[in-house]
Amino acid sequence: MLAGVFQRDTGSRNEVLHGPRDKDLGGSGELATIGRTTGAEDDLATQATARSAQALVRSARGEHDGARRLAREAVDMHAGAQSPWFHGNALMTLAEVSRAAGVSDEAAEAARAALALFQRKGNEPGAASARALIDEVSG
Repeated sequence: MLAGVFQRDTGSRNEVLHGPRDKDLGGSGELATIGRTTGAEDDLATQATARSAQALVRSARGEHDGARRLAREAVDMHAGAQSPWFHGNALMTLAEVSRAAGVSDEAAEAARAALALFQRKGNEPGAASARALIDEVSG
């Protein structure tokens, strides 16, 4: 349930990337921390979503190393979960925080992996976002 709150409210990439730019980022960081600490350790959706949200908040604050570490943790959590949609989203978070950190190779690699997952699932909006990010960091 908590993962649903993150996805619906402040944990989505768009909210963190394009939402309020105050030092708290609209409460995203606080909600992600609450979710990560109160969610069950074996609740993959909550734990991975919280890490992705924390990664985006840290990236927006310029804390790039921590952001990339958290994004990789979320990717790793989804890697064996048989959920291409969520795995692709986690990979896009890694791509976005890597791009912000100036690590274009990692950003492109993560976006390409997300693109393959989105195409396999028929997620055209996700595929379009991945293609756009690949074009941006490759060109």
